[in-house]
Amino acid sequence: MKISRSEYYYHKNHRTNIYKEDNRSLDVDILRIYNESKKRYGSPKIQKILENEGRHVSVKRVGKRMKFLKIKSCIVKKYRPGSSSKKVDNEGKKNLLNQEFQADELRAKMVSDITYIYVKNYGWTYLATVEDLCSRAIIGYSYGKTIDADLVIEAIKNAQMKGKFKEQAIFHSDLGSQYTSNKVESYLKELRLRHSYSKKGYIQQ
Repeated sequence: MKISRSEYYYHKNHRTNIYKEDNRSLDVDILRIYNESKKRYGSPKIQKILENEGRHVSVKRVGKRMKFLKIKSCIVKKYRPGSSSKKVDNEGKKNLLNQEFQADELRAKMVSDITYIYVKNYGWTYLATVEDLCSRAIIGYSYGKTIDADLVIEAIKNAQMKGKFKEQAIFHSDLGSQYTSNKVESYLKELRLRHSYSKKGYIQQ
C-alpha cells in the first residue's frame, strides 16, 4: 500500500504525528508574524522573531514552511548592477565640471543619470534624466524597459524640446557604457555640447 509501518500504526492507534502538529503550530506563528509585518518579512526576519519568542527553528525550515504556505516577502531587493571585469576607457574623458555644481545661466551646465525602478509586472525598468544645474529642475527624461544609448538620447531630445542649449554647454555624466557609447558621443557633438565625465568612484553631486 506504499505506506510506512510507523505511519500505519499512528493511524491505527489514532495517534497524532508530533512533527506534523508542530508544523501546523509553526505555520500559525509564521502567518501571524508575516501579516503583522504587512507581508514585508522574509524567512530570516521571521526566524529571528520566532527565536526571540522562544521558538527555536532554523531559517531553512521557516523558508520551507513559507513556501508551503505560498507566501514571500513583498520587498524587492535593491538593484545591484553586476560587476564587470572590463576596464573603463577614460582616456581623454575629462571632468570639465570639476565639482562646480553651480551655474549662472539656464542650459549651460547639465547633469544626467539613470535610475533603476522595479515594476511588479515588468521587472526592472529605467529612467534617464537630465537636470539643469542653474534651476535644479529636471528638464528632460526618458523611461523604458531597456537600458541603452537610445534611452539617454531620448532624455536629451526631451530636454532640448523645452529650450535651446547654450553652445558649448557642459553635459556631465558617469562613465557608464550608455553614456560613453559612440551613439551618444556623436549626438552630443552634433548638438555642440561638451561631454564631461565623473571619474570612477566619484558621485556627481
